[in-house]
Amino acid sequence: MMSRRPLMGLPDPYCFLAIGPLALIAVVTISSASPVIGFAAIVLAVLILLFECWVNRPEVAPPRPVRRHAAAARRPIVRDGRGPANRIPPGIRPHPRR
Repeated sequence: MMSRRPLMGLPDPYCFLAIGPLALIAVVTISSASPVIGFAAIVLAVLILLFECWVNRPEVAPPRPVRRHAAAARRPIVRDGRGPANRIPPGIRPHPRR
């Protein structure tokens, strides 16, 4: 079963440099001028905070690989020097050695 990432993480502390003044302006705007603009600013601050928490959610560690026995993991040794990496394609003659 695959483990899933959490829905939210911790916000970055620098996020509050944007949210704090925005919330302060919202409170002042609600109390003095226009409550509609103030509530819109509060909604914007909450959306910024939610987005920041979503972006900073922790990664899920990949599952640990199953260790096989060392002898089973080894590739067979090719003694003639023509292993899979240096195989000559059919129809091509190698250059004669001098």
